[in-house]
Amino acid sequence: MSLEQIRLEIEARQQRIDAAISPDPVERAWVRWRWSLDRLREQKRERLLELSVALLELKGEA
Repeated sequence: MSLEQIRLEIEARQQRIDAAISPDPVERAWVRWRWSLDRLREQKRERLLELSVALLELKGEA
C-alpha cells in the first residue's frame, strides 16, 4: 500500500468517524482531540512496558 493510499484511507476513516459523532464541528473536534489524547496515553503505556521489560532483562543478566 502506498503512502497516498494510506493517507486516503485515513481521511476516509476520519470522515466516517466525523459523520458518526455529530454534525456539530466543535463536538467533532473535541472527540478527535480526546481520541488523540487517549492514543498518546496508550502509546506511553506501551513504551513504559517495553522499557520495564528491558530493565528487568538487564537486571537478570547483570
